[in-house]
Amino acid sequence: MIEKKNKAADIYNDMGSYFFENRLFLPHSTAEKTEQLVMAIRDVLIDFDTAQMGNDEYKPDRTGMWIEAYKRMRDEVPPILKELEDEFKDLLGFIERRS
Repeated sequence: MIEKKNKAADIYNDMGSYFFENRLFLPHSTAEKTEQLVMAIRDVLIDFDTAQMGNDEYKPDRTGMWIEAYKRMRDEVPPILKELEDEFKDLLGFIERRS
């Protein structure tokens, strides 16, 4: 369990570092949406980690924080990703076919 938490933290840290070092090269609205995404993921990881504070091995979540973290990830992240996808397609000049 601790290995998975550490791996998730490492991946998040790499993503955050890359974004904050390169946000200057993104259009303002894209940078703002990407920052929302990075912060939403950070908050979920903090909630998850807090639910397992001090545990080296899996322990059932009696606080309900895992469920809340999952719900936040499920509810907050996909709409931001959709906005970023739409903006990226606009930047590329992508035209969707309408049925």
